[in-house]
Amino acid sequence: MRLLIFIFLSLILFSCYDKPANTSDESFKEEMKEREIKKVSDGAIIEAAMQRGNIIADSAQKLLGSSLKKAIAEGGVQNAVKYCNLAAYPIMDSIESHFGVEVKRASLKVRNPEDNPDELEKQLLEAYQYQIDIDDKLSANIQRDGEEYLLYTKPITIENALCLKCHGEVGKYLKEEDYQLIKTLYPHDNAVGHQMGDLRGMWSIRISKKEIIKNL
Repeated sequence: MRLLIFIFLSLILFSCYDKPANTSDESFKEEMKEREIKKVSDGAIIEAAMQRGNIIADSAQKLLGSSLKKAIAEGGVQNAVKYCNLAAYPIMDSIESHFGVEVKRASLKVRNPEDNPDELEKQLLEAYQYQIDIDDKLSANIQRDGEEYLLYTKPITIENALCLKCHGEVGKYLKEEDYQLIKTLYPHDNAVGHQMGDLRGMWSIRISKKEIIKNL
């Protein structure tokens, strides 16, 4: 049974390698025409999308991480919480604009409702959680998301004790007074109680296949 579950989850994570279904959609026809001209293979598209996704996710992680560390250094956890509430999504918007993609941090335990996963993202988060449960190695993945987009995902795990000051167990890692501020800013917060190594969420980046092909 465990083997069957693992196989099912593996199929979810690697579904992008299936051949595209037949469709009369004009954008699909345009993509096929572009690919025929350039002789672009599925493998080349996946590899290019993976490389682009890695660059975007790493850049976003570093930018947000350095900004939060600076906010904590300047005014502690409460200052970081306030900063994140005001600045996190403008930072994400700037990343989207710069790279021309859709960027999201999806999670099964959200703080900001905008991080709620759609159905595909939920399946992938559950698959990552299963990999953690069986002590399997996590890695970034590419999925087919309709005919026009590829969905790059990369798991976010708690590897720094500093993260527990905002997402750890209340009263142990997360101070009561800091948690009260979090609840004020995020009334429906569910992003606490984490331990080191837990899955915090994942980067979810939708990349246009057309743009990938154009740049190959």
